[in-house]
Amino acid sequence: MAFPLLAGLFLGIVFGSGVIISFANDGTLTKRDLILVLVFLGICHSIIEDTLIFAALGANWWVLISCRFVLAALAAFAVSFVLPFRPDAVKTN
Repeated sequence: MAFPLLAGLFLGIVFGSGVIISFANDGTLTKRDLILVLVFLGICHSIIEDTLIFAALGANWWVLISCRFVLAALAAFAVSFVLPFRPDAVKTN
């Protein structure tokens, strides 16, 4: 689950989605994992590129990174309580 998340964080949502689709087709991620990764990446994708662009425009880079990361973590944490957790869940295929 870490590789698709890192690909989306550092390389952008388009490349990250390709990696996520590949992992989903292989069956290495459950549906719950896919949803949590997508919720996190929806808020906190391409953290390096976006931060550099906004910092060049005068924004505080530390505030951008910390706020986006914390908000994404809180959103994924909140969604994890809504999704059913089944340890015997069948992998997506």
